[in-house]
Amino acid sequence: MLLEVKIENFYSIKEQVVFSMLAGPDTTMNYNLYSPENYKSTRILKSAVFYGANAAGKTNVLRGLKFIERIILENNTRQDGDEINVIPFRMDEKYKDMPSKFDIIFIHQGIKYAYGFTIDRKKVHSEYLYNYPKGRQATLFERTDTNRFKFTKDKEEQEALSRRTLSNRLYLASATEWNYKPIAKAFEWFKRNLKINIFGSLRNWVNYTASVIHQNSDMKEAVRCLLAEADISIQDYLTEERDIRETDMYKVLPSTLQKTISSDLSDKKVISVRTSHRTQNENGQFHDEIFDLDDESAGTIKIFELAAPLLEVLENGHVLVIDELDIQLHPLLVENIVKKFHDPNQNTGNAQLIFTTHNTNLLTQTIFRRDQIWFVEKNQASGATDIYSLLDLKVRKDENIEKGYLAGRYGAVPFIGEEQICKWPK
Repeated sequence: MLLEVKIENFYSIKEQVVFSMLAGPDTTMNYNLYSPENYKSTRILKSAVFYGANAAGKTNVLRGLKFIERIILENNTRQDGDEINVIPFRMDEKYKDMPSKFDIIFIHQGIKYAYGFTIDRKKVHSEYLYNYPKGRQATLFERTDTNRFKFTKDKEEQEALSRRTLSNRLYLASATEWNYKPIAKAFEWFKRNLKINIFGSLRNWVNYTASVIHQNSDMKEAVRCLLAEADISIQDYLTEERDIRETDMYKVLPSTLQKTISSDLSDKKVISVRTSHRTQNENGQFHDEIFDLDDESAGTIKIFELAAPLLEVLENGHVLVIDELDIQLHPLLVENIVKKFHDPNQNTGNAQLIFTTHNTNLLTQTIFRRDQIWFVEKNQASGATDIYSLLDLKVRKDENIEKGYLAGRYGAVPFIGEEQICKWPK
């Protein structure tokens, strides 16, 4: 489970922002919380939502978490001298040349870990990994000045591994590649437990759900049931493994490009999905009408995209992070997804959901605790993003949150200049 993330000097984030999934002192809505077996006094939120104006930086907060995941999982593809694709805050000349900083705290297999690093386009400046096996901090490694390491366990083995770690690579991932198991356990959380989708890349999850239901009939039925629950009456999903060169995506390419890449794609397969709808003719007879998935509504495709990741996360207790969850979905469907994470009968693995939205229907204290609602605001002078929770604002428990937010009482809303009159071209 995710406990906390800190991000500094990254995209629109200038000074450090802290996002916490640790619950405040409020004793209401305890079904929105979970306390791990080994950390009974630690109360962890099952969901959190971000609100804010367009271009305030909501996506960049999630990008920070995605960057941590990606830089770890893609670590071993970087060669000596390769640039690291990190984007610092660019609205201040001083920050352009400063490293970006990331810290994250999580629990994996009953053990709490704290991991962090500072990094720029050329190298890793510092890095650390601690765990808390018996409630007290234990150092797995510390790294300073890029190549200076401190170890408290298996020193000889780890020193040998550190000498093989390039300056532009993270030791966490490098040590895992060389099968150092105490560190590999932390790496596994990033590989297995995070499912992050930034807006614009959800199409990858269509392919993922298609692949899952093609291989697993139980998951196929679960996906069908999930869409039926959303009042989408698809009778069945018909999947087929196809040569990628037989797809419309390939056929629309110029013939010269097809010839160039054809041999490289000879063993590439994709899973195509068709949907079956039960219909009745004027004589009262039923038959099934078949459609391509792309012929379905945008909302149906969106639910299909989310289906396999959502079901797997709920079952396995992982973390689901989605930018603009509400796009193409009815507000009641979004509310239903959120409530699945709060319901212990459906969220059997104590999974977590973190998302951004503009759907203010969710801004009610009957769905979220105050510490689950976060606001993102951009400083108009500096262009820097800041985040804060509703709990920080000392809002009354009976306050109408939606009304207060839309009235601008909590900030994080767009400033619409009523006096400015735009002159449209004739």
